[in-house]
Amino acid sequence: MKLLCFAHRNEAKTFFDRLKLSPLDTSLNLFKSKNEFILISGEGIQSTTELLSIVLSKYENISEIINYGIAGSLDKSLKENSIFSIRTVYQYFDDFSFKSHTSHDKQATIDLISVHKRIYSPEDKLKLSIYAHLLDMETWALASVAKRFKKKWKSYKTVSDSLDEATKCQQIANEAKFYSDLFWNHFINTKEQSPLSESSRNLILENSSLYFTHTQAHQIRKYCKSLILRDPSFLESFTSSKKYKSIVESEKSRKEKSKEVLNLLATDYDPITFKELQRTQKVFKSLKNQYLNFDHSEYIEKNSIKFKGQFKSSNDLRNIIRTLEKINIDELKGKSKDV
Repeated sequence: MKLLCFAHRNEAKTFFDRLKLSPLDTSLNLFKSKNEFILISGEGIQSTTELLSIVLSKYENISEIINYGIAGSLDKSLKENSIFSIRTVYQYFDDFSFKSHTSHDKQATIDLISVHKRIYSPEDKLKLSIYAHLLDMETWALASVAKRFKKKWKSYKTVSDSLDEATKCQQIANEAKFYSDLFWNHFINTKEQSPLSESSRNLILENSSLYFTHTQAHQIRKYCKSLILRDPSFLESFTSSKKYKSIVESEKSRKEKSKEVLNLLATDYDPITFKELQRTQKVFKSLKNQYLNFDHSEYIEKNSIKFKGQFKSSNDLRNIIRTLEKINIDELKGKSKDV
């Protein structure tokens, strides 16, 4: 059987949605469908080495390891929204290691270097660009363990950030569902796609009744591409729907209508998460004041709350405490939460 390996569960979300997975070993983040195992290895070389070694020791019927994940680009020629098969993987731990591993994909032409800590700045990426085309934190460990257990391995990556831009972790996390759709599409070997053409994109982005910021336009493209991977006729159906037309034809401002169109797409893209996000946004907004700011961006996935506060007096501190006491944990959990 094949073992599909992902660093983060969000990268495998579409696989969880499409395959009938059942937990096999929750302590290992290991799941099983009819024909595959799926392992969520966690981020980094150490976590991947530990979990994958245990899994391969316990389940000898695993014959091949297939890794999917995002990677930072070290080569400006690599296109976004593409899948790259890894040829050779190297390791970098304060210095370059020449101990490399080569995958079992004879057609692969892209090399990757795995690091032990996150590389954020373009300057640091540039230093590593002489060694490989892509950068991640797990593949070397996966390849090393696979070699030790004499298992075939392949790794497929998509670009999350370019060589000349700083790594933006939160933006990458927000786009995880798109990446997961891309990996799923590659996995099922759907060779004939209906790619999103310029004219099709313009149905939304170039509608004169709408105005999208650069960030919003980027998100529109991500949503549309994923939705078209699921249903080639999606865009045509979406732009001819009553909901879309009612927004476009309303008397609201172009910015207001654009935000509503984006929300409508987000609902189709991931309805459960979008509904939960709206609900938690409302709760956190009611708690915001001059003393405290709440960051709910990771709450749905991690069920944890981040907040920043400042006080200059005892009275300010009391106001902060009163605000925190107003948090209704049961309301935040919702009916579907289990925390």
